[in-house]
Order: sequence, then C-alpha cells, then structure tokens
Amino acid sequence: MLSSAQPSAFSAQLDHELHLQHIQLSMFSSAKPSAFQAQLDHELHLHSIFSSACSAQLNLQHSQLSSTMSSTLSILYSARP
Repeated sequence: MLSSAQPSAFSAQLDHELHLQHIQLSMFSSAKPSAFQAQLDHELHLHSIFSSACSAQLNLQHSQLSSTMSSTLSILYSARP
C-alpha cells in the first residue's frame, strides 16, 4: 500500500516544486533584467574608472621615466670630455 501511495505523493510533490520553480523563474525573468542591467552598468562604470586610472598612472610613469632618461642623458653628455 505504501509503495502504491508513494509514487502519487512523489508526483504531487514534484508537480508542486516544478510549479514553484516556474513561478520563481517567471518572477526572475520579469523583475531581474533591470536589476541585472543596473548591476552590469555599475560594474562597467567601475571598470571604466579603473581603466582610466590605470591609463593615467601609466602616462605619469611614462612621463617620469622619460624625464629621468633625459636628465640622465644630459648628465652623461655633459660629463664627456
């Protein structure tokens, strides 16, 4: 008797869980895209800021290195006999 009752109980539970998952997926697909898009926009903005900061840092380092090399070359050329 238990074995014959279990499959239908299992089937009812499975149907219930599938229905709940369908509801959750429907809610996710209708509510989350804007939240997902906002999160994506935010992360892209942060990436852009980070990229700009890295670019500025590289430009500064390049400028400092160039200045140091120019100074070094000037000293070397002025020290030549």
